[in-house]
Amino acid sequence: MTWSALAGYDRSLVARLSARHRAELGLLGGCWCWAALSLAAPMAYVIALLTHSAWLSLAVALGELGMVLQLVRLTVAGGGMPLDATEHRPTRTPLLWVGVLGVLFALPAQLPLWEHAKLVADQRATLLALHQRALAATPELADDARFARQLASCEFVILRLQDMCRHPAHAGRYALGYLTLLLAPLLFARAQARAARRAYERQKVAQAQRVVARDAASTQRMIGALLAPHRARP
Repeated sequence: MTWSALAGYDRSLVARLSARHRAELGLLGGCWCWAALSLAAPMAYVIALLTHSAWLSLAVALGELGMVLQLVRLTVAGGGMPLDATEHRPTRTPLLWVGVLGVLFALPAQLPLWEHAKLVADQRATLLALHQRALAATPELADDARFARQLASCEFVILRLQDMCRHPAHAGRYALGYLTLLLAPLLFARAQARAARRAYERQKVAQAQRVVARDAASTQRMIGALLAPHRARP
């Protein structure tokens, strides 16, 4: 499986292109995979913080990865120029979608870069103190050790995100860096592969035209075979 095949490019058509065009489509496919991984990683990290489940975070990451790549593959396989067109203008829908998801994930993607250990520890201590005061004020309530265990495992993801929003300049720089890492390779590869994509679409159109011509000839032969007995009658 090549990088271009992962992005939905037909390997038989890619093989007919020049070595340079094959390399450019391979680079583009690799950049699509990089973008998908860059979107999947923040989601996996957030799920890991919320659930402490490596399997669930892995499943979410694979789902996000597959969703982005499937959109690209469907666009490449189902899009393109019509048979009578002379110029190919590929859709920008996957790129726009990746950009929108990047903006949405820019804040969660920063979570590993912020130091929130003291914030989380203080929040746990505050909630535990409130719990102890509530128990002291209500003697008939028995202390439940499950609360302390649940509190110890809670990572306070929303609190972390709120703290990041209270420092917009710092968060903005990290967000800009994340979006640059996400989109810059993809934009560069798309620009580099412009001629390769056009050459691929020409091969795709030529193949479709051959299929149409073959089917038309087959249909004509079938019609001729069906009409031959009638033509032979005096």
